Amino acid sequence: MDCLHQIYAVLVLDNNGKCLFGKYFGASHAEGGEIAAAADDGATSIRATSSNKWPNSQKQREFEANIHTRIRSLHANNSGSSSSEGDVILYDGATIVFLADPELTFAIVGGPEENELV
Repeated sequence: MDCLHQIYAVLVLDNNGKCLFGKYFGASHAEGGEIAAAADDGATSIRATSSNKWPNSQKQREFEANIHTRIRSLHANNSGSSSSEGDVILYDGATIVFLADPELTFAIVGGPEENELV
């Protein structure tokens, strides 16, 4: 449905990029990342857009490390800005809304078509 918004992940990272808390949402919890959907010709198998984005722990850790590096480099370039302000980046086909301070980074990951204000 076009009216539903989807969050792919909620992350809390420490100052070294290690994930203190991470919750990934979507069809990846289903067997093999597939979900069943009813169609006019019967039940078919479709793949959700987020199901194979980060299919295992290794891919999730790589994504977390990459966004940590990207966020820290943005804050290094904007060292005069307040660290309590949130920002938005587009990375790896996802909209990431984050709040970074010297010790923790909070990030909400959504689809590229999502409005960061929602």
